[in-house]
Amino acid sequence: MADDTPTLSDYEETADVEFDLSDEEIDRETINAELERLFSS
Repeated sequence: MADDTPTLSDYEETADVEFDLSDEEIDRETINAELERLFSS
């Protein structure tokens, strides 16, 4: 992942929140991969 690509953790830190992914429909790695795809376009 590129250094300038934000991750879900970056957003959590910026907003001072923690996203609840307990429903297991999507996981942190999938979200980070999608962010990488969006920011590399």
